Amino acid sequence: MYLDHDGWNLIFYTGKEPLPPGIIEDYNANVRVVRGRPQLSSLIPNIIYGNESESSTFCLWEKSEKQIMCVKELDEDVMSSWGMMYCGGSKGVLSALQEISIDFNIDLHVDSFAW
Repeated sequence: MYLDHDGWNLIFYTGKEPLPPGIIEDYNANVRVVRGRPQLSSLIPNIIYGNESESSTFCLWEKSEKQIMCVKELDEDVMSSWGMMYCGGSKGVLSALQEISIDFNIDLHVDSFAW
């Protein structure tokens, strides 16, 4: 399963069963599995900031008002190249992603299995 693009694919695994080490990462150069749930309102603008500013001195996991403001100032052409995908049944995660989508003008695509 190699996802054919130059970007990252971050998978946040919050399941009860442990994943074997390296199950996906060892076979896919652009996929990273994060075991746990991050603060999405910080993480998503930080990822965009890191890529768009080509900065190597930023912290991906910590909230940074400077990074958030830089992302909010990016023009529409840049932001239209970003998107988020969510597959899951957590109303809290979906709500957080919807807020981020509105705040940063990022497309959100949802495939929910909350049936």
